Amino acid sequence: MAAHEIAQKLELDQLTQYVHRYNILPCYALAPPNKPVDPQIKKALTWLGDSIDEDFEQLNRRVDKERKEVEEQERLALEEKKKAVRERKAKEEQALREKQENEERKKSPSPSS
Repeated sequence: MAAHEIAQKLELDQLTQYVHRYNILPCYALAPPNKPVDPQIKKALTWLGDSIDEDFEQLNRRVDKERKEVEEQERLALEEKKKAVRERKAKEEQALREKQENEERKKSPSPSS
């Protein structure tokens, strides 16, 4: 399969928000028995490492921003859970108080008229 066909199948053109360049190298992921690993894999990994080095500051800012967004979402979700637990406990306590009050009323002698 040609590089442009691979790019189409992987829909790499839709990743422009995150990826501004990519490199497709033909290679064999699994080496035939008794054969060395395809040298294109080393070339691809070198390219990837160099690309990360070149864009490290931008990548680091994006990762940091996304990490903070995830942490905020997790914080909000935790607050919602805590709120739900507090509300459930309050309802349970209210129901228990009402039950105890009803039991006390049943035990108490009714006032004489």
